[in-house]
Amino acid sequence: MYDRSLKGYKPTARFRPKFCEGHAHEYLQLLDRHDDLGGVLSFLSLKLGATQVLDVPSRHVDPQVVRTLVQAARDGQAVEVHYDSLSSESLEDDPSRLLQPHTLVFNGFRWHVRAWCEKNQGFRDFVISRFRGPAVMDDTRPKVGKEQDTEWNDTVSCTLIPNPRLTERQQQVIAKDNGMDLATLSLTIEVPKALLLYYLKRMDVAHPYNPDLDAFYQQVVVKELAGA
Repeated sequence: MYDRSLKGYKPTARFRPKFCEGHAHEYLQLLDRHDDLGGVLSFLSLKLGATQVLDVPSRHVDPQVVRTLVQAARDGQAVEVHYDSLSSESLEDDPSRLLQPHTLVFNGFRWHVRAWCEKNQGFRDFVISRFRGPAVMDDTRPKVGKEQDTEWNDTVSCTLIPNPRLTERQQQVIAKDNGMDLATLSLTIEVPKALLLYYLKRMDVAHPYNPDLDAFYQQVVVKELAGA
């Protein structure tokens, strides 16, 4: 309905959103991206209050490398590229690698690519910001695709709970914070086995659990893992 004092429209009790789900996190994400999308969203008068978004420094990612990885994943081809591995003492110790990527993953902190590695003869995760270009396509290799990545295709059922060492009231608060079922104080999710550790880190889960550490610093713990 139109509000004369606001000189604009405001929702009534019968309002139903058409271009979003109506969840609070959608608005919060809009606040997060407001600065970056200021030109695109200039028609919106958000009238922001006191908000501050803590962003980590941007990681340098070579656009040419990303384009090549995406194309290789789409076409099922290999990519020859240099990768700065932490296990290598110098650049000379780590020559170019031949990878067959199948999925680009954002784990909440950084982007990596899931790929078959000829050097290790297995599927690995490679941080995209550690590639040194240029990346070169190679269509001569036998294809090794996502369907052969066992850890990607196998799922793990993970049940999270508030740390039982916390008080009952504290457990209820933590459960609500993390979207858990308030009746059972638990949350069960299904994730690819290859992404389990990233998920636990994103949720700030104490795993493995350290009994010597104060419960306040291990607020969410794993109750059960099935299929790990």
